[in-house]
Amino acid sequence: MLSQFRNVNLAAGPIPQTCRIHIAENGWPTGPTCTYERQATVLELVIRTIHEHRAQFNITHYELFALRAANSSNPDLLA
Repeated sequence: MLSQFRNVNLAAGPIPQTCRIHIAENGWPTGPTCTYERQATVLELVIRTIHEHRAQFNITHYELFALRAANSSNPDLLA
């Protein structure tokens, strides 16, 4: 996703590689089959991946902002 965003989406702008990336919001579906443990695993993977590739993609900021559904047991992700 980081490569796609930097090398395709921003390049179509054309936004140069020198332009810093500030990730302010990201997320993934939870739902009734996604345990708290799985959510913690995914969150750690996302943060570590961004940190590992920060220099490669010129990522200077990451803000953890995630909305959680009021009713995670509902299988309808948009409800």
